[in-house]
Amino acid sequence: EEHAAEQGPAVEVLQRALRDLTKAKDPVEVLRPRVIEAMAEAVDARAEHTMGHSERVMRFSVETAQELGWDEEWVRKVGVAARLHDVGNGFCGREALIKARLADAEREAIRRHAELGATILHHADFDPDIVAGVRGHHERWDGAGYPDGLREDEIPHIARVVALVEVYDAMVSNRPWREALPTEAALEQIVEGSGTQFAPEVVDAFLSARWRLDPEGQRALASFWQPGAPG
Repeated sequence: EEHAAEQGPAVEVLQRALRDLTKAKDPVEVLRPRVIEAMAEAVDARAEHTMGHSERVMRFSVETAQELGWDEEWVRKVGVAARLHDVGNGFCGREALIKARLADAEREAIRRHAELGATILHHADFDPDIVAGVRGHHERWDGAGYPDGLREDEIPHIARVVALVEVYDAMVSNRPWREALPTEAALEQIVEGSGTQFAPEVVDAFLSARWRLDPEGQRALASFWQPGAPG
């Protein structure tokens, strides 16, 4: 037990998941989603600056999908993909997650996390749309992203949403090498990325959701964006 405690919150998350499974009436039924969920929590817990990251990305992605008018099933899919988008980071060295400057091998390992996460979910029989959303969450609207260099309509719809929200949450969160950006500055960068880094319709939906649901977001947007304005 002492050794487990030394490992920190990541191990605690996985241990809690296993305890939950022993209490379940039908462990087989809950095994796959609960273990994958535990993996996502464990990845977030590996570094202080990523704590809660995937939960926030999930919430903002669901809100954005609802603003886009997606039906309940697609909103559910984007929520799952957002929650699990960084699961491949569990196989990257922890030091690579907290360093400002990466060695070439570390950078390549980080760049492969989307591909690896998609492979994990594929072999766990997750919905193909969810798998594609995880694989594509670092693609860019202009084709300069990875791992497949997709552009515009080639990018899966779920990936377009998660790609934007993931970047926004990273900007407004502290990192070991920089402080969090103010909300207004982060939102301005989202607007500037419309049509280059991000899908324009997703930018508009994300900003509309922040305006409608987040008083701080509305105050930050008021000086340079209004609902119905082009993203």
